Amino acid sequence: MISSVLILGGVVAAAGVFTMWKHISAKIRRSLIRRRLATLVDLANVTLVSSWDDWDQVEQYYDLSHDVVGLDFEWVGPRPIALLQLASSDGRCLLVRLHRLGGVPERLVALLQDNSVVKLGVGLTDGDAKKLLTDFGIHMSGLFDLRHLLADLRPHGLKRTGLAGLAEEFLGVTLDKNWHVRAGNWEAKHLTNRQITYAANDALVAVNIGLAMVLEKNEELAAEGDVEEVLHNLSRKLKEIATNFKNIPPARYE
Repeated sequence: MISSVLILGGVVAAAGVFTMWKHISAKIRRSLIRRRLATLVDLANVTLVSSWDDWDQVEQYYDLSHDVVGLDFEWVGPRPIALLQLASSDGRCLLVRLHRLGGVPERLVALLQDNSVVKLGVGLTDGDAKKLLTDFGIHMSGLFDLRHLLADLRPHGLKRTGLAGLAEEFLGVTLDKNWHVRAGNWEAKHLTNRQITYAANDALVAVNIGLAMVLEKNEELAAEGDVEEVLHNLSRKLKEIATNFKNIPPARYE
């Protein structure tokens, strides 16, 4: 009888230890995910396309098959869009200098028009979508404004709901929003490293903010799996949420 009690006690204790470790493990995993999402761009992960030869390399080696991407554009004054920025949750960024190509590659057109690919950003449904239509005749689809999630996560609102404000709130990072860079010459023969970093971060931070928002509301998604698996699960959940809002401007925050 005593041995049975001891065995039962050992099983209960082991179960308790396992439950406690699982809880600690999930907490550590969430911490690792948040740290990963708060990482700004590494120039080694940026692909800059300045010619059709560069694009041919992208066609061969760059994976554009993502469910969720960060998207942004840069241009100079009233001139056509000069730069398209695209980022994925794996930290890779694609910068395409449209003014140097003289148009938008067909594969990018297909992605921009694909309603099944969620494009994340702030204000995409406003100026960016209209600008792309005016400049290149492309109707974008699958757009999701990150501010849609604020009503649920921050019901009392935020003072700053632009990309930089959301980055500070959900990632704890400060974006370079220097006016001289933002309003710089995006049609220059060669972009500076600061311009490349600025542009890539705007796209990368957009997708990372979206994933961080989903994690805050759905911590159970980080309960199991490695970092890449958790990011994949967060992306799938974000796509599911975005499906209900795509292409709708967040009037509450306008």
